[in-house]
Amino acid sequence: MIHHREKEEVRRFDIFKLIVLLILIALLLWFWLSPPAFVQGPDDSGDTAVATTTDTDGDEEMDEEVREPNVPELESPVLTNGLEAGSTPLNGSAMPGSTVRIMVDGQEMGTTEAAADGSWSFDLDLEAGSRTLSLETLDADGNVDTTADFPAFDVAAPAVSLDTPSLDDLAGDVLGGPLTLSGRGTPGSTVGVWIDGVEVGTVEVGADGNWSFDTDLAAGDHDVRLQAIDLDGNVANESEGFGFSLGALTLPAFDLPSFDFSAGDLDFSGVGTPGSTVELVANGEVVGTAVVADDGTWTLPANLDAGNYDLSLRMLDANGNLLAESEGRSVSIAAADDDAAEFVLPTFTAPIADIAGGDII
Repeated sequence: MIHHREKEEVRRFDIFKLIVLLILIALLLWFWLSPPAFVQGPDDSGDTAVATTTDTDGDEEMDEEVREPNVPELESPVLTNGLEAGSTPLNGSAMPGSTVRIMVDGQEMGTTEAAADGSWSFDLDLEAGSRTLSLETLDADGNVDTTADFPAFDVAAPAVSLDTPSLDDLAGDVLGGPLTLSGRGTPGSTVGVWIDGVEVGTVEVGADGNWSFDTDLAAGDHDVRLQAIDLDGNVANESEGFGFSLGALTLPAFDLPSFDFSAGDLDFSGVGTPGSTVELVANGEVVGTAVVADDGTWTLPANLDAGNYDLSLRMLDANGNLLAESEGRSVSIAAADDDAAEFVLPTFTAPIADIAGGDII
């Protein structure tokens, strides 16, 4: 069965729909132009929010201001990037004009004030090891307002720049045998000593920057290279090669046709290493010295009394160190011949009586 509405009924229904539409439009305009107070955001200062309520008469009442938390932020550095010990600049942000206190391992390191744009900076002196960092904002009375804690992070020891070790020049003509090498380096570092391509040892540089190393080298040409080694055992620097020659050692010896001596002034001679000093030792006492000439020979005057002697030679370097010593030789020195006959001039003995011609006896 089909029901047909009267025209009057249709007209009333259209009016109802128009009224509902107008009411909806009015409500939308009211929400758009006058939002409820409880959804208002922060004021122009950006640091407070205003909470309001509406009384039964529809009038808005102002409640107390609710302040937003002033939490300090750290913008750099990134604490997980393996910072090195030493001065580390911190940069961050906080509420403009607020005071930011920096805490490391629970200890206050200092304070700084946020600029007008909210930025702040602080030069932090960090020590090597595991560290924690906290940032605190303080109120006008110096009380902690808010705190930002950061996870623990590691601070590495600073990298040490090591100087390339140097080697002192060898003084004079140096002979093969025991030898002391010396030079300079970074105090507290280790010097690795390489001779002729072989590592022969290490030595620590003293607080004054000097080092020395004892070795034993044969006569001939040698090449020395030095390494600067850090605390972790890594080679930081290496020197160029230092070349030098060591002379051969000529043992001291007598060079005499015989050892038949008479007491008094005597001349001894022999051979040795050029530039060294030869000592003549008689019965354990030094009785004379001589410097070996460039041709390897020496001559030494000495005065010995008659008697039995054990003679030997000692050879010293320029610093008085013993280079070599000869075997002892037993020698007998005869007494000097002091009983030579006295020369007497001939004389005449004349007869007492007058002498007559003829034979005279």
